[in-house]
Amino acid sequence: MNNTNFMYDDFTTGKNGISKKRILLIVVAIVVLVILGFIIYKAVENFKYRYELEIKYPTIIYTNETSNITIKLKGSEKYYNEIITSLMTNNGDILELENDEVYGEKGTLSVIPLAEGEESISIESMTGAEGKGKTLATKTINILVCPSFDKTILASSNIIVNKYEDYPIVLNVKNDKCKQNITFSSDNSSIIVVSKEGVITGVTSGKANLIISNKDKQFSIPVIVK
Repeated sequence: MNNTNFMYDDFTTGKNGISKKRILLIVVAIVVLVILGFIIYKAVENFKYRYELEIKYPTIIYTNETSNITIKLKGSEKYYNEIITSLMTNNGDILELENDEVYGEKGTLSVIPLAEGEESISIESMTGAEGKGKTLATKTINILVCPSFDKTILASSNIIVNKYEDYPIVLNVKNDKCKQNITFSSDNSSIIVVSKEGVITGVTSGKANLIISNKDKQFSIPVIVK
C-alpha cells in the first residue's frame, strides 16, 4: 500500500491522475512548435518577397556630357505604399548626382561628371515610414569618368612632322583605364604611319589625318609632313 502511494505522488498531480512531468513536456513541445512555426513563416516571407535592384547606367561617361541612371526595384509587391531609393557617391569630387533620392519603384536621375576618375555609387531601396525603414535591396555601381573625347585630350592639336621623323602623341589623360581603349591610325599610310603606341612617323611630304578612337567615339586631326 505504501509503495503504491509513492508511485502515485511522484508521477501525478494527486487528483486527476495527470502527470506533472507530462504537462511540462506538453508545454515545452508547444513552445518549440511555436518557435519553429515562426522561423518557417519568416523564411517563407523572405523567399516570397525577395527584391532586386535593376540599374541601367553608363560604365564610362565623359566630362562634357551628362548621363542618366535608371533605377527599378524588382520583386513581389508586398504592403508598402512608399518606397525610397537613396544614392550616395563615395567621392563627391568625381561625380555629382542630380538628386540623391528616388521615390517609388522606379525612376531616372542625371549624373553630372566633375573630374576625371572612377566613382562608386551606393544604392539602397527602403520602405518608407509605414514599413519602418526596412531595407529591401542594395547595390553598388562603378562609373569611370574620362576627359572629353575630342582634340582637347591632345597636348598639341597642331602636328607637324618632318619626313622620316618620329613624333610621339602626348595625351592629356591621367587615368590608365581611360587610356586603355584608345587606338591610333592613319587615313593615308603613304603620308604617315602610326604605331599602336601612338608614335607618328612621316613617310613623305604631304597631309594626312590622324584618327583617334575608343570603344564609343572617334575624331581626327590633320598632320602635316614636311
